[in-house]
Amino acid sequence: MKSCKELSLLKGIGFVVFMFLFSLTISASLLDVYKSGKIKLVPDPDFGKGTEWDLYFPQGIKDLVFAQDGSFFATGLGNKAQHCVYKFDKNGKFIKKIGRKGRGPGDLYHPGDLSILDNKYLLVNNYPLDKKVSVFDLNGKFIKIIKTKEFVFDIVYLNNKKIAYFSEKDLGNKKIKLFVVILDIKTGSEKRVYSYVGKIRMVRTQKQVIIEREIQDMIFMERSNHYNLIIGNNYMNKLLFFSLNGKKYNEISLNLPLIKVDASKIKRFWNEEKE
Repeated sequence: MKSCKELSLLKGIGFVVFMFLFSLTISASLLDVYKSGKIKLVPDPDFGKGTEWDLYFPQGIKDLVFAQDGSFFATGLGNKAQHCVYKFDKNGKFIKKIGRKGRGPGDLYHPGDLSILDNKYLLVNNYPLDKKVSVFDLNGKFIKIIKTKEFVFDIVYLNNKKIAYFSEKDLGNKKIKLFVVILDIKTGSEKRVYSYVGKIRMVRTQKQVIIEREIQDMIFMERSNHYNLIIGNNYMNKLLFFSLNGKKYNEISLNLPLIKVDASKIKRFWNEEKE
């Protein structure tokens, strides 16, 4: 499994691609602002006042998702994170913990990525090797478990009771296959819509050895305004569009420069994190 530092690194490297994916889903007026140049994000000084963020997320936030009323749900990074999902109101005030440590119905074990289904239910990706997604209502009541055929590392709800999840398989000989599956919750049927085979190599720093995969686990998934699936990764330099039935119908070139990550860039990243 990935360490906290590895996950933080992956999130940072993929930020540019993520922002491009996000821009496809926002309104035309906001898209014009995005295209106008650099955007400076200024935190609201009143947001989350009195909330002990370090208590809930001592090693950072793994994932978060927003409900229609502005409330949001989040999971934590690292071994110090509790086995639960935290719910906050739109002002950043803590509301409740969802789930408890365990492997049974209503339990969570190293929960990761989140998504919201039909604006009514919270989907929680459990420990990947468990091959399941837990479903809660937005008040934290456990509803059901969705079983998957493959390991689950990321999830996104699409529409019509269909979700997409990202998985991977070690092929041996320093090769790994990463792929995306569309799962029909009603029937349990699954369809693999995209896959990529990468190499595993070692990047050494002065204090530690980091396993750096050739594509850095960076497959991004997002839902479009028309409830279709968008897939991208930072070595493909384009976005792929799939229908709910898993049929590819379009692709867009990003025309972004690809930057190779080496030991010096990793070291600089950690130095900047400490400042």
